[in-house]
Amino acid sequence: RILPVVTTPAHGTDQTPRSNVAPWATVSASNEPTPTQYWIKALNDELVRPNPLPPDMWGSWTASRPAQEWIQYDWTTPVRVDRARIQFWRDTAPGTGDGVADPAAWRLQYWDAGEWKDVREPSGYPTSTREMHEVTFEAVTTSRRRAVLDAAPGPAGRYSAVAVEEWEV
Repeated sequence: RILPVVTTPAHGTDQTPRSNVAPWATVSASNEPTPTQYWIKALNDELVRPNPLPPDMWGSWTASRPAQEWIQYDWTTPVRVDRARIQFWRDTAPGTGDGVADPAAWRLQYWDAGEWKDVREPSGYPTSTREMHEVTFEAVTTSRRRAVLDAAPGPAGRYSAVAVEEWEV
């Protein structure tokens, strides 16, 4: 005998008020189209898994990896922000020029009057992986925010890729 199926309601966007405005942004990256094993949607899905694997993150791994990548959020209306939280992921140590490693450095920027500007008075830019890093800065109102990520260099001019599990703003 076949049992009738009860349809579950569709899950809409979580509208619970909170300080993280990233879920309402459109996300893009310098390496689009993103390699198939990574998902750009993972940047602002508010999920950090204890043992992540691709596609639980955005990553820049390809056969030829540039020295610098960026990830970006765009909002339809300006938002006022004064902090960001980011968690990096790696599968190899920095300095190999292979795999996915901690970034060598990174910085936050915002769009103002038609150009990118570095945030003022950042509290610091930690690069270690597997922990959420919070960076505070002088508040700005903007419709665009990006993180510029410098890849870890290795031998023979090669660079490791970078990966981000979650990026909150």
